[in-house]
Amino acid sequence: FMILPCLVLVAFYVYRDLRADEGMRYFLPLVIPYTFCIAWWLGSLRSRFWERAILLSLVGVFLLGSAESLKMQRRDTLELYQILDFLQKNELRYGVSVSDPAYALNALSHEKIFVAPILYNSRYQPIWDLVKKEGPSFYILERSDPLFRREVEADPALTKASFARYDVFYGSSRLLGEILEVKNPSHNL
Repeated sequence: FMILPCLVLVAFYVYRDLRADEGMRYFLPLVIPYTFCIAWWLGSLRSRFWERAILLSLVGVFLLGSAESLKMQRRDTLELYQILDFLQKNELRYGVSVSDPAYALNALSHEKIFVAPILYNSRYQPIWDLVKKEGPSFYILERSDPLFRREVEADPALTKASFARYDVFYGSSRLLGEILEVKNPSHNL
């Protein structure tokens, strides 16, 4: 009961890219076993003082972690709304993105803007097919991500708009369609 959750965590960590694969969903089933493990451990302590001190410490850590997480989520959501507003003002409806903002922008835009991840990372084929059919007019890339950065920065047909974590390259360029169809991330255009 105590060792199995640790083995599950290790297996998922080794097997998947937790950040790109919405990894938190793998941790949710582990909350219940860890709660019972901590309760059992606290119940085995003989001192009421240490039991309460450890429990208050754990609650404090979880509350601080939750507050920091909410602050980060708010910042990320505000940035996505800024990008969405930018895309709407420039009448950019179809585009390519790294996977993190793609699905969030699709949900936030209420079917006004369609963003597909690059083919090798795409999990929802209808949006990818729609973007391919209409032709992408922008590419969203994390500032620290080198994936095709050199190529899009060198393309004179693309203009760059920068946000806190992302750069948006937009314009009419054949390069965007090629990026959309990449099947291997190490592929050179």
